[in-house]
Amino acid sequence: MSFPYTFPITLSRDIGHFVDVPQLQSLRVLVWSDYNKNALLDDHTDNFTGLTFSTALHGGFKLCSLSVPMSLERLWLYFERENLAGRHFAHLEILEEQKIVWEGRIMAVGFDPSGANLSLNIEAAGYWSSCRDQFYDSADSGNTDWTSGSHTVDDIIKEMLTEECPDINSDQTNIDDPGLNVGGIDLTDRDYPQNIIVDKLPMTSDGTDQWHFAIWENRIPYFKQRVATTLHWTTFTSELGSGSSLMQSAYELRNSVLPVKDGTEGTALAESDRRSGVPLREYKLTIQKGTPTAAENEERDRALAEKQRPQQSQRFNLTGRVWSTKDSGAFIGKPLWNVRAGEVLRIADLVPYSVSTPELDALRTFFINETQYDAVTDTLTVVPDRPSRDLLTMLVRNVQMEQQR
Repeated sequence: MSFPYTFPITLSRDIGHFVDVPQLQSLRVLVWSDYNKNALLDDHTDNFTGLTFSTALHGGFKLCSLSVPMSLERLWLYFERENLAGRHFAHLEILEEQKIVWEGRIMAVGFDPSGANLSLNIEAAGYWSSCRDQFYDSADSGNTDWTSGSHTVDDIIKEMLTEECPDINSDQTNIDDPGLNVGGIDLTDRDYPQNIIVDKLPMTSDGTDQWHFAIWENRIPYFKQRVATTLHWTTFTSELGSGSSLMQSAYELRNSVLPVKDGTEGTALAESDRRSGVPLREYKLTIQKGTPTAAENEERDRALAEKQRPQQSQRFNLTGRVWSTKDSGAFIGKPLWNVRAGEVLRIADLVPYSVSTPELDALRTFFINETQYDAVTDTLTVVPDRPSRDLLTMLVRNVQMEQQR
């Protein structure tokens, strides 16, 4: 089943000029023998009855679920039996024309034999999952001893990908250097690169600037700073779907962080300008054994920056379309499937423009931490990240621009 989208021609709103270019959009769903696309196994573009796919940080392309009506004879080609490999680890990609919207490996297949109409159910995972295929151990022959000398996070990531992640593209030009010395870290406990990236490597360069790792189109790895000064997408309250909940919660607010490494307490850090009426709320941060003091303090500072403000809502849903800013200054209507984790979204008409000095309340401008798109209902679920100081700066700038109109 293909899903066409025909948009209105032009509309204007009080915050700028919006243009929906009439277009017919559909998603193509292809299954290849491998990521090199040596053989096309199936084209499910016109016959799928269910399709959802997601993105997340860390990770990039996350999960995909696909349902396809299929005869029993063809369905069995997807299952491993005797000398037939089935379709496990085959390359699945979702395209908008030639643009990759999602890609990954088929990890599970199934069907309901009791149903009147047979449908194949496919589950796939982005290539971030391949970072859990093989173990990395810095003590292995040829690997670097990270416990001595000066090293940065990007050095470690590049070596792990090269040595233990053969499915990841060898193009490492998008793995940036955060400038943080992590010399002294012990990576001899034989673990998956994915676990090491998420749990053992500091993701901050100054205590506030977070970094994220992702595998995007063509299996290319990215290690980038979370830059929130660019507004990628704009939407409106009229396009918020059912089930959306915009809420601030102070349940997990903490304004003092105590690092603890191998049972030894480090130097606590408290919010310097705690707001009136907010009690002292302490948090104990576990630091990996062997982490250098400088990196320990960076983790502590980042934890405080994340936790000293109320957390925003869990998720909300969008329907219809989303608006992309172009060089012309107009906002161009785009299908929802284009939105991904790591981008910035603004709900333009949610907070009154009369607010002169707004605080970043995460009720209007969000850094996107996770998305899930449902092609059948044309609904995008957005999971926002905690606010950042960059977003506050951008929000103030946006309000000032509106007041000058």
